Amino acid sequence: MKTSCAPNSAFSRITVHRALSDLEALDLLEKRQGSGTFVSPRLPPARAPATLGFIGQQQQVSSETTVTVLSFEAEVTVPPDIGHQLELRPEATALHVMRLRRQSDMPVMVTDAWIPSHLGVAITKKQLQHQALFELLIEQGVRFD
Repeated sequence: MKTSCAPNSAFSRITVHRALSDLEALDLLEKRQGSGTFVSPRLPPARAPATLGFIGQQQQVSSETTVTVLSFEAEVTVPPDIGHQLELRPEATALHVMRLRRQSDMPVMVTDAWIPSHLGVAITKKQLQHQALFELLIEQGVRFD
């Protein structure tokens, strides 16, 4: 990468020179006399992409937080927009649960879950205070892909 500054550019030559020197000091750039400035071949390896899938993420959240059940309503008529997303018939009912998750007493997340009645019938408020929803659903045979 060769650098140059036009006389009326928005950056001063001093600013560009400092930025390039800082990047060189971090071993991200390499200056070659008579050739220019290039990306260093000694760059640190890229960070590996996250490997947690949906269940892994849910397990991590569950293990790092505590939960308080804010509301627990069985056999609630599902709002049309939620019913559409869950592919339920109009006027279908569901278990509606709202929970607060805390990390070290700091509130970090409120979850709002609608579970179709045929899946939510066996779930209790007490279970949700001690076990993650996804675990309860897995116990009932729900598969997450």
